[in-house]
Amino acid sequence: MRLDDPTPRDTATSGRRRHLIFLAHVWASAPFALLWLLVPGMRLGEPRAVVAGQWALAALTAVYLVGRTWLAWLDRPRIAWNYLYPIPDAILISISLYMTHSAESVLYFTYALPIIAAASTLNVAWAAFVGLISVLGALTATTGLAPISYLGASYRLMSLVVLASLATWLAKLAADVQARLSVADERNRIAMEMHDGVQAHLIAIASQLELAGRLAETDPERTAAIASDCRDLARQAADDLRFLVHRLRANEPGEAFIPALRQYLHNLSGRTGLPVRLDVSGQPEPLGAPREHALFRITQESLNNALKHADADDVRVSVGFEASHVRLTIRDNGRGFDPEQVTEEGHEGIAGMRQTVRAVGGELTIDARPGEGATVTAIVPRPEKETQRWLRKLRLR
Repeated sequence: MRLDDPTPRDTATSGRRRHLIFLAHVWASAPFALLWLLVPGMRLGEPRAVVAGQWALAALTAVYLVGRTWLAWLDRPRIAWNYLYPIPDAILISISLYMTHSAESVLYFTYALPIIAAASTLNVAWAAFVGLISVLGALTATTGLAPISYLGASYRLMSLVVLASLATWLAKLAADVQARLSVADERNRIAMEMHDGVQAHLIAIASQLELAGRLAETDPERTAAIASDCRDLARQAADDLRFLVHRLRANEPGEAFIPALRQYLHNLSGRTGLPVRLDVSGQPEPLGAPREHALFRITQESLNNALKHADADDVRVSVGFEASHVRLTIRDNGRGFDPEQVTEEGHEGIAGMRQTVRAVGGELTIDARPGEGATVTAIVPRPEKETQRWLRKLRLR
């Protein structure tokens, strides 16, 4: 996957967002459309059968829109909305046009909706097919009615073509903007992880090696300890790179978080001999780079503490995807410690973990007692779904 290619998930989610906006406008105009469709027929004294048919059409359209809105509300980003609805839309418009008994009806212009929806897919064959269905529907609906003004009909058809062309151009422009935003987000994510991970480790290694060079002759034991620390830092940097590369190779951003975490734990266990088990509950979903980055840092720091200070021989890592948040738990059976004492001493690792979790709106708790092991729990809110974000913005306005 190239960094400048929008992912299928991004494309589908963007299409769903446009679909929700479209439905909001349809519902806002529905009362006016209902009056336009029904009142003239009643005033002209049309037969009851015709009026009943108009009511039936209005009811059918309402049921169709309710079902369509419900499907969109379920938040199914993989549904290709612009391939699903243009044909039913064109059919409903044709039936409505037929019931107006007017070859000059302004309902002609509503054919722009399915045509624009099809054009926004940037699929020429699909857009042409929907356009053909719309033209055939219009011709069928107006056959046998009062003589039509061919100049007016030509103008309406030309307007539809212009609208479809503009919609296609705007869809292409939106896709290009989305691709650029995806590239920027991906670059920022990589830069953040490289800065906080690999770069920090390399800087620490360089400073430690400089110190070791000055102490090599006067303090061999300290030099050996520094060399051991540098070896650990180099391995952590390598783990960071593997974790990052594993996620970059995923078909879609976010899908490789759990596999990458599992691979990291496997490498750590094989290198150190510390048994580490990973349990995953719930349905894994992409969390976004900042949250995944934070969870990885918490896992890494907790395992480093278990290796260096806890003398543990068993560690369990649990990741639970719950309704509103993700819960990460790292539990070891080591010697434990007194959290209050560690906090008073200003332990940088724990302070850093708290800061990392707070940066993504989460909370960190540590349950530890001397001789009873330690449990680190990080609760991070899940990314807000598009529907929830949309409603929140409406409330704020």
